[in-house]
Amino acid sequence: MSILTSLGILIFSMLILMSLQLIPGIFALVSHYTFGKYSAKKASDLSLFFIIGVETAFTISILLVYLILTAIYSAIPEVDILIWIICGIAIALGLFTFFFYYRKGNGVELFISRSLAKNIDYRARAIKQRSDAFVLGILAPFPELILTIPLYIISCIVVMDIGETTLARAFLISLLVFFTTVPILFYHLLSDRHNLADSLRFRIKNKNFFRTFISIMYFMLAIFIMIGVSA
Repeated sequence: MSILTSLGILIFSMLILMSLQLIPGIFALVSHYTFGKYSAKKASDLSLFFIIGVETAFTISILLVYLILTAIYSAIPEVDILIWIICGIAIALGLFTFFFYYRKGNGVELFISRSLAKNIDYRARAIKQRSDAFVLGILAPFPELILTIPLYIISCIVVMDIGETTLARAFLISLLVFFTTVPILFYHLLSDRHNLADSLRFRIKNKNFFRTFISIMYFMLAIFIMIGVSA
C-alpha cells in the first residue's frame, strides 16, 4: 500500500470510531446520574474514570488484535485474503449502519438488545465510586465490537505496514486510541453545562447525519482497501 492509501484507511477508521454513538450515549447517562447525586467535583471525577476505562478497553482490544496479527504474519507472510475479507465486511457494515444502526422510530435507540440497554442504564445509575465508573467504561465498547473489530484489524495491518519500528507503531496505535476517545473527552468538558436532555436533543437532531456519515465512511474505507490491495 502507498503511504497515502494507508493514511486514508487509518483516517476513515478513526472517523468511524469517533462517530459511533453508543459510548457517548452511555457517557451521557453516567454524567446525568452522577451530577444528579454527587457534587460537581465528584461527578466529574467519576466521569473521567469512565473515560479512562473506555481508553483502557480500546487499548487492550487493539493490542490483542495487533499481537494476533503479528503471530499470523510470522506464520503466513502473505495474507491478502484477510484484507479482502475486511473489505467485504466494511461494505456490509456500511449497509448495516445505514439501515439498522438505529431502531425504527423517532428516538435514538441503537441496535443493541433492550435488555442490554436496561442493564447499561442500571449500571450507570448505580455508580458510586471510581471502580464502578472504570468497569462500566471497560465494558462500554463491547456491544459495538461487531462494528469495531474490523476497524482494529485493518488499522493494525496498516500500522504494521507503515510503522518501521516498534516505537513508530506504538505512536500510531496511541493516536488511534486518543482520537477514538476525543468525542467523550469533549462531552466531559461540557458535562457541567449540558444535561441529558441537551445530549438527547443533539443526538436526535443529528441522527440521520451520524447514520449516513458512518455508512459513507465504511464505504470509503472499503474503496481505499481495494485501492491498497490492488496497487
